[in-house]
Amino acid sequence: MSTRSSFFDPCTRFGRWWFGELAALLPAALRRAVTGQMPDLILQLSEGRFVFHSGQGERADRLGDCDAAAAGLPDELAKRLKKANSRGGQTILALPRSLVTIQDDELPLAAAENLNDVVGFEMDRLTPFRQDEVYFHARVLEQDREQQKLTVALTASPRTTVDPLLERARTWGLKIDRVDVATGRTRTGSSSFLKGINLLPTSSGGTSKVIGRAVTIGLLLGVVFMTGLAVSIPLDRKERFAEALSQEVLLARKKLSAVRNLTDEIQALEKSNRYVADVRQKTPMVSRVLDNVTRLLPDDTWLSQLRLIEDRLEMTGYSQDAAQLIAVFDESPLFDEPKFRSPVTRDQRSGVERFSLTLKLAEKGS
Repeated sequence: MSTRSSFFDPCTRFGRWWFGELAALLPAALRRAVTGQMPDLILQLSEGRFVFHSGQGERADRLGDCDAAAAGLPDELAKRLKKANSRGGQTILALPRSLVTIQDDELPLAAAENLNDVVGFEMDRLTPFRQDEVYFHARVLEQDREQQKLTVALTASPRTTVDPLLERARTWGLKIDRVDVATGRTRTGSSSFLKGINLLPTSSGGTSKVIGRAVTIGLLLGVVFMTGLAVSIPLDRKERFAEALSQEVLLARKKLSAVRNLTDEIQALEKSNRYVADVRQKTPMVSRVLDNVTRLLPDDTWLSQLRLIEDRLEMTGYSQDAAQLIAVFDESPLFDEPKFRSPVTRDQRSGVERFSLTLKLAEKGS
């Protein structure tokens, strides 16, 4: 609700200003019809009597008076009231200052958006009454944006005081549109100045003439159309810009995804290359293995088979003394865990021993 209110407030202020400027160009009689400035019927309560006025401001004319407790109105006064009430203005109940409480209070700045609701919730703190016990009106006197505070004028009157007066007006055939406060008398003494507030929760307002209502609706529709046009053009541009921007963002995301995939592939290749390099670095070269085997084998030993399988070296051959091979390869830093894969046998024809030996290649630097 606060978002909707903040959106329409500038439109409302602009509409009021525009209506005022247009109305100023019209003749007085037509201006009253267009703007709804019909003569008001004012019921001023003063010292236990109702004083009736017709008009607005200092131009209000006194129609008569009667006792506030009277069951009916004098015939002549009833005729005048009926005629004044038929002109389409508001019917206003003007309370004396003695029947209302007026005070200034401070509230947070955020309360300005829903002032009456906030004041209603705070009523039991601001006054001796609960919200449902009073009619009230709140208006902003001052805004302090640095301190984030509002100075609010609160006008309130107990329902036990106002309700009997409203009921009395209804028995006379009068429906009260507004409850105001009388602040004093005019220079002519014919009527009272009003504060221009309404203590009632809602204000029904006066009934405008058909021509005034039609012109007002037409102007309001013009405001809505122009406002909608002024808002829709930049909105349409922003929508097109947002759509183009979203397409660019989508394309950028696709490119970023492709870059990430390439990065992942590069990192995987680098990892694989590092693994291969590590294995190569840790595993002795074949030429080095062959060189060491050639140098370590005794002169009376020769090989019939030599196989290098990953980190293991298998040798099969003949030797005058096969047992010495274990000690020979065990002392070499290039080989570990020398052992025979099968029992050593002696060849009957040549008289030498046949052996099958396995070795484990040691890592570099070990």
